[in-house]
Amino acid sequence: MTRAPHLSLARCIALGATLSLLTGCTVGPNYHRPAVPLPSAYAPTAAPATTSAASLGDLAWWNLFHDPDLQTLIRQALADNPDIKIAAARVDLVQAEFLGLRASYEPQINAQLNETQQRISPIGLPKDRTSGNPAGSATILGAQASWEIDFWGKYRRADQAARATILSSHAARNAVRSSLVAAVATAYFNLLQLDEELKASNQLLTLHQQALALLQARLQQGVSALPDVHLAEIQLQQQHQNIALIQQAINDRESEIRSLLGETTGPIQRASSLAAESLPAVAPGLPSSLIARRPDIQQAEQDLIAANANIGVVKAQYFPNIGLTAGGGLESTAFHNLFSGNAATWLLQPAINIPVFTGGRIHAQILQADAQRNIAAQQYVATVQSAFRDVAQALTYRAQTDQIGTQQATIVAAAQDSSTLASARLDAGVSSSLEVIQSDQNLITARIEAARIKRQQLDAVVHLYRALGGGWQP
Repeated sequence: MTRAPHLSLARCIALGATLSLLTGCTVGPNYHRPAVPLPSAYAPTAAPATTSAASLGDLAWWNLFHDPDLQTLIRQALADNPDIKIAAARVDLVQAEFLGLRASYEPQINAQLNETQQRISPIGLPKDRTSGNPAGSATILGAQASWEIDFWGKYRRADQAARATILSSHAARNAVRSSLVAAVATAYFNLLQLDEELKASNQLLTLHQQALALLQARLQQGVSALPDVHLAEIQLQQQHQNIALIQQAINDRESEIRSLLGETTGPIQRASSLAAESLPAVAPGLPSSLIARRPDIQQAEQDLIAANANIGVVKAQYFPNIGLTAGGGLESTAFHNLFSGNAATWLLQPAINIPVFTGGRIHAQILQADAQRNIAAQQYVATVQSAFRDVAQALTYRAQTDQIGTQQATIVAAAQDSSTLASARLDAGVSSSLEVIQSDQNLITARIEAARIKRQQLDAVVHLYRALGGGWQP
């Protein structure tokens, strides 16, 4: 029985130290975040708000939207929307690919049980073998392990790239969540505004009918002119058309919301009034916090980290590929001798594969990896700049809608005073019913416009919330 040679303790320690030093080497550039100048404030209108670290984007969506019907819709959309499911499946796919990558550079161990029946031609035996049984069998029971030693950090760079890809997929899913929450809220507020517009338009329709009837009666009395009657008829028909268009818009918004919910049919439960909707006026916060909050910026940075790590993976091909294969087991031509001492067999096979000439293939791959890293870096910078531009535009839009809302409130108050005054003049006998009808029409029209502006104000807050990176919090 032969013994396998063994290494002394000192040699084992020296070999382990050498491996530790060598595996500490990692080729390729280390990651450094690109320098992007950050503004001191998002926009001139937001200068006072930037002194506070609190941000509207830090709020979870259920703390921003207090309408229970809207919350129910958002929860259903986050659970059943097809885009959300696709994004979640992509996360699972990337994580599974990462596990496969990690397993590929761990030591591989395979067990073997083999029974061989063979007959060798006697005339085909070597000259130094003139005897022996040309027909026989052999049984092998053993295991084999192989491991490619990561001297140059190829696998560590690949691990960095894979982890960054996982984080990128998570950030992409968060971006879909943020967009979905904003889309549901925007469509919901639009639907509430259309409901109020339809209600007010039906009131206007009644007033137009009253005005037409009054003018027709005055025409018979010789007080009114025929063109006035025709004009009232035109306005009445236009109001019928307007109501039909509003109803079609309501159907479109309901269909849009059902699509966001992953449904095809069914009613959309909603509040009875747009006036009850309110959103908190929270400051945008510090510009420096936007990079850590916006999921699209996080995704762009993780893509850059992965591209940077891939350079090291490619560069490692320039260096020797060092692997170690070891095997051991039992082998015998007779099964009853398989577990005897002389049946032991072993194999230790270190190997070094050195690239000598590749025709420029590795160099070309490095150039490609560098170009991909540069593209990812520019995409990251562009994403950051786009994010700050989005916030600045959202703040400006919010300020404008607030100003317009204040002006429209003054118009509604004046229209209300005019309607009240017309009714009082009618009671005093110094005004006509037609004047009262016209005053009421002006009031309803002002209220319709006020509802539209209120919806725009809500949209502005939702736009700002998404621009600040809110809405993806689980």
